[in-house]
Amino acid sequence: MKKLSVLTIMIITIFLSCGAAKAVNYVYASSLEGEISLHISPDEESLVVTKIPACSRLELIKTEKTWGLVAFKHKAGWINLSFTRESYAKSAEATGNDMIASVQVDTESGQASLYSVPSEETLLGSKVKYVVPNQTVLEITRQTSSGWGLVSMHGKYAWIKMEEVNSFDTHNESEKYGIYYVYTLSEKGEGVNLYTDKKGKELCAVIPDCIKLTVRETHGNYGYVSYDGMNGYIDLKYTTQSLSNAQSNAGEKVNSEYIVTPPEGETAVSVYSVPSENPEDGPSVVGTVKKDASVYVLRSTLSGWSLINCDGQLGWLPPQSVSVTETVSENYDVTIYDSPKTFFVATPQGKGMKVYSSPKTMKEHSFIPEASKIKIIAEKDGYKYVYSDFAAGWVKDVPQYETYEEALSKYHDEKRKIFVTSAKTRIMSMPTWNPNSGSVEIGVVPADKYIEVKRTVTTGKVKWLLIEVDGKTGWICKTKANQEGFILMISIIAGIGLAVVILITAVVVYIVKKKKRKNKEKKEVEEIEKSIHDEDSRTYEESPTVSGK
Repeated sequence: MKKLSVLTIMIITIFLSCGAAKAVNYVYASSLEGEISLHISPDEESLVVTKIPACSRLELIKTEKTWGLVAFKHKAGWINLSFTRESYAKSAEATGNDMIASVQVDTESGQASLYSVPSEETLLGSKVKYVVPNQTVLEITRQTSSGWGLVSMHGKYAWIKMEEVNSFDTHNESEKYGIYYVYTLSEKGEGVNLYTDKKGKELCAVIPDCIKLTVRETHGNYGYVSYDGMNGYIDLKYTTQSLSNAQSNAGEKVNSEYIVTPPEGETAVSVYSVPSENPEDGPSVVGTVKKDASVYVLRSTLSGWSLINCDGQLGWLPPQSVSVTETVSENYDVTIYDSPKTFFVATPQGKGMKVYSSPKTMKEHSFIPEASKIKIIAEKDGYKYVYSDFAAGWVKDVPQYETYEEALSKYHDEKRKIFVTSAKTRIMSMPTWNPNSGSVEIGVVPADKYIEVKRTVTTGKVKWLLIEVDGKTGWICKTKANQEGFILMISIIAGIGLAVVILITAVVVYIVKKKKRKNKEKKEVEEIEKSIHDEDSRTYEESPTVSGK
């Protein structure tokens, strides 16, 4: 009994140890903005590979101080762990800014979708959790800078686009008097004109972008507003219903790195909620940036204001407070190329290019399909960091084919085979159905078409055939429909074989029957001869004897 107990304890210990070894550590993305950056190395100033929506579950491959190495949707990189939480619920509760408000669903389609993450891109892990009809009243508890609101549905969190809801309050002034609010949004960041007349002829002021205005009455396309002590009319087509939308579209895209340069004698620059320091415009200080700090400018207005991400919140730097920088991050011995090199994949094995999470870490997290266009962004320890629309990460060997045609030419040395299609088959530009990798339909192969296959490659677990039909070179998937061509040829061969077998069988049967017939005839002759012999014998016995006379 004692031995049995010890053995049981040992088995349980081994089981628990195995379970502990297989335990995986997950974290959930979380930030005020609604998404976090995936960097090429554990450094805020390093290249951003992609953006990860809040509440996305991420597997931690490796940690280094406050950074974590993760793989997200075929792309490997580093995230700042300070922008993560240990559960989905805590991540949702920490994402965005507080906004306790009732809203009502109002869309042209008659319904709105609630998503698992604040994004509608399925390629970023977004899934529709619920669908609610118009007039549904929801309680928004958080709002991200990217225009998403957090709601609770059936006791679970979900995200809705704020542009699909309207404020809902029975005591709201908008229902009593027709008053509502808008945010200015000009075409190129030059500001919105304020006119003294309804026809937009006499200009009295220019209102900066992202300024909240109260529309008290409308006349056609114009709205009557008050701004900086002046009353007048603005063209409502230069307005939007939310501040997040105004910030995301104000001015022109910049997407460049700059150095902060405060006015002489100051050590920091204030970041404002709107691109204006005029108290009448309602600016508030949302943060500060120290002198010589590196910032990533998202957009810029004609008046010189720069939109940046300040600790997870969008904000504006005043004019002449940033200057261009040519500095390139080389932390952690990662060499970033000034001009990314572009090549096309064409491996000897025809199975695509393996992508790893980090240099010298032989943990394959994805692959890049054959014929894909890739950019070589960085290098470390003999490995290259490559980026494609399908995947991003570190690779060991990089094919050096500068054009798509050159890559295709490497696939023509395999022994050619003949296939027959049994159904219409799409010809794709790349050996994958995934549009995220740049694969598009370039033609169709009709049914019962004999095609010559130049090369077979593998994308994941799917076989692809390189063909040329009507002057078009592309890829078709070796699906069941294509394989039926093989089955057809096998059937023909089998049919011929069956016919030969039937013929041989018929000959054998004929020979056997002929032999049986001969044996039967021989037997009949023998019986006749025996019958004649027996008759002769009886005749002889019955004849009179002459002996004794």
